[in-house]
Amino acid sequence: MYESLLEWIRFPFLLIPYKGKDLAGDEQYGKAINAKCYRVDDTKEIRDAHNDSYWSSQQLYCQEGLKVSIKDMVAFPEDPDTKYEIRKIGAYYDGNTGGKSITVLYL
Repeated sequence: MYESLLEWIRFPFLLIPYKGKDLAGDEQYGKAINAKCYRVDDTKEIRDAHNDSYWSSQQLYCQEGLKVSIKDMVAFPEDPDTKYEIRKIGAYYDGNTGGKSITVLYL
């Protein structure tokens, strides 16, 4: 399954990096970065960054190497004005090397 999962990471999405807050306290985001993922529309109960229970309706499987933080936002090319919060970041580890090989974004 692992090899096929890497092959499925080919669907585009936009990663919108968090830059910080301005003097008024409003959150500022950088220019959207084009990235690829395997997008799954599946409902899963997760614990978010604040340890609150949350229902994730989409998961994005991304190849390792993508710099992402919990404060970043995600959008999709078909509707770039609709932005999604990243509620949790997970990972899959390579059984041979033990290194992280796939990053999972829970929206």
